[in-house]
Amino acid sequence: MGNYLQSRSGSLENPSFLKHLLPNGLKKTPIRTILLCGLNNSGKTTLLCNLSTDFIEKVGEEVEQVSTCPTVGVSLVEFGQRIGSRVNWRVWDMSGQGRFRNLWSYYSGHVQGLVYVVDITDSDRIAVARDELQMLLDQPRVKESRMPILLFANKADMSNMDGEEGGRDGQGQSKNKSLSLDNIRLAFGVDSLSQHHKIKVLSSSGLTGTGVGEGFGWLSEAIRTSEKAPRRVATN
Repeated sequence: MGNYLQSRSGSLENPSFLKHLLPNGLKKTPIRTILLCGLNNSGKTTLLCNLSTDFIEKVGEEVEQVSTCPTVGVSLVEFGQRIGSRVNWRVWDMSGQGRFRNLWSYYSGHVQGLVYVVDITDSDRIAVARDELQMLLDQPRVKESRMPILLFANKADMSNMDGEEGGRDGQGQSKNKSLSLDNIRLAFGVDSLSQHHKIKVLSSSGLTGTGVGEGFGWLSEAIRTSEKAPRRVATN
């Protein structure tokens, strides 16, 4: 997994400076530049932390010690991952807070793939999550690129993913139902999206690492193959 990590935060206005960030010795290694999006509290930054630092497997700390702060605007994270051969990732970790979501479309023109994280325990906002993704995919640059999409059904550690009630809270009230993978596929219209993008839906957990490595492995290969395919010009 990755043996280095860099992070830069702020509302960056010129992503073209990316080419100056990595040491010269890493130029021959494939570089995957992606957008990481999702509503606030979807767990995307915790998920990224798990992958980029290999926190649980190699550091051996308790899961409860993993903590993150809400992303403000955008944060750039870089790390290496070995998937057969080494891959270097540049991840634009986008804030999911409402006032920053307009930045998603701006950065979408500078990436090769999209990771979209959905909180399966937040059924009340599933329509909002769907609409925000659709608005992003409707951007002409995204349509033209036909970039692959990795959709994480996140927080599997908090649910059995069967869509059943997750027990009761301290007052004996039923907790909200979580969303199954079938629920997610239906809500996001995955069958329709797959006509224009390579797309994979995976159960994931930023805390336990479930699905994270597998998902990024798939995305790396999807980016590699999509770059060889001819692109179609977006039409209105």
